[in-house]
Amino acid sequence: MITAIRNLHEHETLIDFAGTRAGQALIIIVASVLLIWGDVSPLMIPAIVIVSLIPTQRRNVLLILAVAWLVLLLLRRQGIQLTMDEIRLDTITSLRWNRFIAQLVITSALIWFIYQFARHLRSMPAPVRKHPVLLVHAVIWILLALTPISGFGALGIAGFLSWRFCYLILDVSRQSPGQARLGDHLYYLLPIFGGTSTPYGKGGQYLDRKRSRDTRALAMSQLAGIKLLVLAVLWQITVTLLDRHVFCVPAGKTINSFVYQSFGIVRLPELLSSGANASLPMLWSSLYLELIRVTLELAIAGHIIVGNLRLLGFNIFRNTYKPLLATSIVEFWNRFYYYFKELLTQFFFYPVYLRTAWAGPNLRLMLAVFAAAFLGNMYFHLLVDYRHMLTFEFSSIWAQWGPRLVYCFALAGGISISMLRQKSKRAGGEDVAVWHRVRQIAGVWTFYSFIHIWALRVPEAGYADRIQFILRFVGIS
Repeated sequence: MITAIRNLHEHETLIDFAGTRAGQALIIIVASVLLIWGDVSPLMIPAIVIVSLIPTQRRNVLLILAVAWLVLLLLRRQGIQLTMDEIRLDTITSLRWNRFIAQLVITSALIWFIYQFARHLRSMPAPVRKHPVLLVHAVIWILLALTPISGFGALGIAGFLSWRFCYLILDVSRQSPGQARLGDHLYYLLPIFGGTSTPYGKGGQYLDRKRSRDTRALAMSQLAGIKLLVLAVLWQITVTLLDRHVFCVPAGKTINSFVYQSFGIVRLPELLSSGANASLPMLWSSLYLELIRVTLELAIAGHIIVGNLRLLGFNIFRNTYKPLLATSIVEFWNRFYYYFKELLTQFFFYPVYLRTAWAGPNLRLMLAVFAAAFLGNMYFHLLVDYRHMLTFEFSSIWAQWGPRLVYCFALAGGISISMLRQKSKRAGGEDVAVWHRVRQIAGVWTFYSFIHIWALRVPEAGYADRIQFILRFVGIS
């Protein structure tokens, strides 16, 4: 079954059928069912219908729906539902509607400001041209600090928009002023296809390169999207089976014993937070199963978003692609969270690598990796949780983010060593024996499982608790 799903978008007969009116109708029906299961924006279904039937109007459709997505998002944030009771004259003057209008104006003005900044970047002073991303993030932090005046923090989308703005600047600044139209970029700033603070599909130039140009390419892209949505369903079933039949019942939850039969493995966050003694088999089982579960959850979310983009005719790479089969730390990093890795590479790795030509090849590589996987990784998460930073309570910030700092440092170190080892392997050849590959995969699992202990959001577990917890895996408690 998995093989049939994997080859779904490569089956010639199926591709030919998907290009017909009947095939398009079937794709729309199947996609709609899967999208309803995935609980995505209701705007996706009309978008797929129009893109499937009138693909030449894709940009206009996505522009209109992007604006609608922003309006619906801000309405939902104010708890406003578009019912007759909500839009009566005496109701639309309420504080909630005033806040909605203010947030809509602020967001629209900020998008327009960033667009104009990118459009005229070439004519700006040299320091601005060289560091536009730094300037944009400085403006964002100023707006967040002045939230009582600016209202920006109240929008709750600072982390969501920040990196999309950066891709917008890169895309628009490379175009001539006559080609740079804001409407061509709104669809990835305001994504009806879903998204997180990490922009899936990066920016407009990348998406345009992956855009289907004819009926056959659109059919292949949509079949590939269906494939990812089906895989998301299968992985969700797998996670449910893990929770019901492998992990023990969470405290305070009761499940029918005839349905729920579990191996009783305690999940890693619970083992860390409780500090309870557990056998070595329990510890190691929980460690590796947590990595599998985290990978599946990320794959589910990524498959839905990338699947949506493929249904719209953008046949982009997956976000998560078989990371558990990676034979090196750097390969796992590339496969696990592809668009996050791309973000860190674009805005941290390359800038540092290009500015450290003075260093030797190995040192230069390590500096760039630490800039991305350590500094960039930390900064990304601090921006998402900016409210904690603006309290200026450094003891609280350290307690909250210190473990993440250890995680990022270990990740950067592991990736650096892995990249240097790969360079030496390319020079001297590589052992391809099966047993050697299995050993490599086991080593990658072990590395990422252990550093994940430092990324677990368990506030009551400090540095000493996590170190002691790690020592228990080798029988030292």
